Amino acid sequence: MVQEVKRRDGYSCLVCGHIFDFEAPLQKDYQVSKDAVRARAVAVNTMEGSDEKLVNLMLYTDCPQCGVTNECKEVL
Repeated sequence: MVQEVKRRDGYSCLVCGHIFDFEAPLQKDYQVSKDAVRARAVAVNTMEGSDEKLVNLMLYTDCPQCGVTNECKEVL
């Protein structure tokens, strides 16, 4: 099964500290939940896992309070 979204709950803005939830769609037609801010996922590179190939992602989301773009890493 293909993963549709990367979600973070309770994320704290690195600048102003505002706490919010965000979702980075991994499928073109995914609809972001009403309680979450839309984020962007960028595939950076791949690495070999124990059973499969893993993808390093950078997630970018704009804080709904101060507007600053926050960046965080995820593995898919």
